[in-house]
Amino acid sequence: MWIIKFDGSLWNSRRLPDWLDQIACFGPGEVVIVPGAGPLVDQISQSGWDLRETTTFPMVLHGMNQFAHMMMGLRPDLAPAESAEQIHAILGQGRAAVWLPARDPDVVRHREQKGVSCDSLSASLARRLPADCLFLVKKHALESGPVSSEWLARKLMVDEAFPKMLSEIPCTTWVGSVADHRTIRQMLYSRVVSGTPVIAGPGADKGTPEG
Repeated sequence: MWIIKFDGSLWNSRRLPDWLDQIACFGPGEVVIVPGAGPLVDQISQSGWDLRETTTFPMVLHGMNQFAHMMMGLRPDLAPAESAEQIHAILGQGRAAVWLPARDPDVVRHREQKGVSCDSLSASLARRLPADCLFLVKKHALESGPVSSEWLARKLMVDEAFPKMLSEIPCTTWVGSVADHRTIRQMLYSRVVSGTPVIAGPGADKGTPEG
């Protein structure tokens, strides 16, 4: 099973429909899409306002749900899922699932946890399902890795809690770019991932976005 998590900045990417087409056409039912939180949460995080997690966390979940609904509007054969049980049921039908976390009962426990946002929630979901691969789709590619989860957090490419979350999951984790829409279907069929591998913990300390 793959979890493909889209960065919130990709909500208006012209490549997003290509990604969704490739995922929806992959038949075995092994892909779960995790949306980012979209533009509102990014703007608030850049504002510098000192908001508590109890304030920002519901906004993150709402933004993720909005992005998910937009994805399903672009590709109506993607199926919504609000829990791990619903995800397994949808995959069992040979379909791709889009996770809407706002009503997932297992997400509530992260409400007051410092630094938890979309990336950490995708890692938490990967642990619960469990997934074989967590693939983070970013706007830009990274140099050849591996890179550490802590480096990604320092560069604000993932949220603050992601390194700890990642250390608790058994699956492999990769960072790719939006340009990987050309190869994602081949990756899914072959199970050979092209991207930058992510190491939990300090690990390697390199990786510069291109362009």
